Amino acid sequence: MSWNAFVRWLGIEPVTTSATERVIAALAGGMAIWVLAWISLSWLPANASAALVASMGASAVILFVTPHSPLAQPWPMIAGHLVAAFAGVLCAKYVQDDAVSCACAVGLTIALMHLLRCLHPPGGGTALAVILGSDQVHEIGFQFLVTPVAMNAVVLVLLAVVINLVFPWRRYPTALFARRAVHSEVAPTHDEILAALRKMDAFVDIAEEELIQLIELLSKKKR
Repeated sequence: MSWNAFVRWLGIEPVTTSATERVIAALAGGMAIWVLAWISLSWLPANASAALVASMGASAVILFVTPHSPLAQPWPMIAGHLVAAFAGVLCAKYVQDDAVSCACAVGLTIALMHLLRCLHPPGGGTALAVILGSDQVHEIGFQFLVTPVAMNAVVLVLLAVVINLVFPWRRYPTALFARRAVHSEVAPTHDEILAALRKMDAFVDIAEEELIQLIELLSKKKR
């Protein structure tokens, strides 16, 4: 196996962002978590271990490294964590064995995310946080969905909107910004993109605008 084939097998991303973009993502994500931690630990009634959901750190990576991703948008972010918390509490209450409970919680989370179209990978961590959390987390039960999960998720989304707004090329959420004008003879229509994605029968982690831009760039190169 050649080195390039080995790198491709490992899944190492061949395209890297600029140093500026990487610094912005790191500082923005760190700042958002600092603010979220301060709000959560200062104002939520739960103790420190329950006030800040650890999986919000993974969400921050998605929101500030790939703000244009379908996985990063407000609905997947908020609803994804909520259904995960629901699945975690439900399984913690009715499945006695912790290992089986963890498996059921994550499986149910994935099923609900697909059903409600709110795929957000860090939600799997939220589901496990309920089962593997402290006794206080178990005691508050479904209240865990409101505080801290819903509060954490909403605050982090609002921080992502404000922080990404400072940088015009970092559109978040993507629905707030007008779609970039495209050349109709080059770019596929919205319906054509949806039809092609359905044929692939797989979740593609790229926004429609970025897909159109990529097609245009490739088309211009061929001319």
